[in-house]
Amino acid sequence: MNAAPSSDYKLCPNCGGDGIVIRASALRHMRKQARRGLRETALKMGISAPYLCDLELGRSEWSSGLVEKFRKAIKV
Repeated sequence: MNAAPSSDYKLCPNCGGDGIVIRASALRHMRKQARRGLRETALKMGISAPYLCDLELGRSEWSSGLVEKFRKAIKV
């Protein structure tokens, strides 16, 4: 994937550049743009609101499974 790096994402160094690493703050922004609350999104993801908060603030790491649940929860 030949995407130009921005402040919200960068090419993944762990997969040879085939994937993209998205900043946690960008995911929080996406949730807010979708007009989804933290608790509502966490409930739909099957995780706690404090854990989602930690993910969005970069204090915990996102897995590909969590990103997929997040995407479905905010319907992107």
